[in-house]
Amino acid sequence: MVDFSRLGFGGPLSAEVERELNVDRLIHLTQQLRVTASGHLVNGTIVVILLWPLYGANTLIWGSMIWAFGLISLYRWARNRKKPRPDRAPDRLERSSIVQSLIAGLIWGVGCAIFMPTDNLIVLVLIVAIVTGNMTGGAFALYPMPSAALAFILSIMMPPWFVVLTLDSSLSYVITTMAVFYLMFLVFSIRITYLNLVQQVEMRVELQALRREAVHANRSKNTFLSSVSHELRTPLNAIIGFAEVVESKLKLKGDFPELLEYTGYISSSGRGLLGLINDVLNITRFEAGEVHLAEAKVDLNKLLHRTMAQFAIEEKPDLKISLPDADSEVLIIADESKLRQILTNIIGNAVKYTPTDGSIDITVTVDLEQGLELKVQDTGIGIGPEALKDVFQPFNRAHRAIRDNASGTGLGLALSKNFAELHGGDLTLESEQGKGTSLTLDLPPSRIVQG
Repeated sequence: MVDFSRLGFGGPLSAEVERELNVDRLIHLTQQLRVTASGHLVNGTIVVILLWPLYGANTLIWGSMIWAFGLISLYRWARNRKKPRPDRAPDRLERSSIVQSLIAGLIWGVGCAIFMPTDNLIVLVLIVAIVTGNMTGGAFALYPMPSAALAFILSIMMPPWFVVLTLDSSLSYVITTMAVFYLMFLVFSIRITYLNLVQQVEMRVELQALRREAVHANRSKNTFLSSVSHELRTPLNAIIGFAEVVESKLKLKGDFPELLEYTGYISSSGRGLLGLINDVLNITRFEAGEVHLAEAKVDLNKLLHRTMAQFAIEEKPDLKISLPDADSEVLIIADESKLRQILTNIIGNAVKYTPTDGSIDITVTVDLEQGLELKVQDTGIGIGPEALKDVFQPFNRAHRAIRDNASGTGLGLALSKNFAELHGGDLTLESEQGKGTSLTLDLPPSRIVQG
């Protein structure tokens, strides 16, 4: 069975490619209606003016058909130009395009053939040039539908060129020969343009399929991580709870110092693992859009001091830490648990990667117009330029941190940035290897509670 929508312009296409191709055809044909309508109106008017001295009012009958066709096309373009991209094109698109193209071509071709002046060489050449121009413009406007393009070319070309061929003159033979070669070139050009369009649509459909597969794989990954994390939390909470019970009893008895040390390891390791599981859960919830804020008034400076107290600063006795005064109240509207996690992550990184003789400077700046800025500046190992671009990506860790076997999974900064954006703010990082890192949390003015 012949595929009349292509007429040899390429092989069979998959159903999905065919559907997308039909949508592209519809959009292109709608966009070109303005151009083709303008061509019908302008060129039709020129032909009527040329033929008026020879045929008088009879040319108005033909001209009215051209003008009506052009005005209808302009109306269709104006009605459809602002419509969103449809999901699919109507099934009648191929048939209606062929019929409309055939009608337009016949109006032009038959009309020009009837009114062609065989005794006025100048007018004859001008009309041939106008018909050729219309044939070219219409063909490239219709190229996404090869059947319609060929119908327009043949119906507009054959009648007037048949009249030219019947003239017994060398000029008629030259014009006809040129027309045949030009027709072959035009069809060849349309075929190349159409095949390029098909290739683009096939690539787009393939990319859409790959995107759907990636989304499905990511959703499956998130579901798996969420399920496994939930399954791990229950026994892990039990391990931590029992370890703490044993630890408390051993402390009361004052015996078995080694067992007390071991249970402390079990408890701290369990809490670390539980924190990791919670981070993984938070990442999957963010990707699923299931994380929301539980907002309340929070004193940022007091929260900073409580956060700093959880780190083992005694392991780095010479580390200099500068904090805002806890008694200087800075009230904001935020989710305290998520804000605490942001502070834990960015301060924890500063403590972890700053040597014992270094310093950490934490400042809070409040501006009722610009918003709140919390900056954590350290003199630690810093981050190289090659790692900076991916520093907020999940599971990303600087090469030196991996090389030095520093603890962590690379989720902290990614989560912190997500939590900051959830508050309407942002988290930015500046760093230079060997010269320290500066992390800045910005919150909008609407988060500040005015005293």
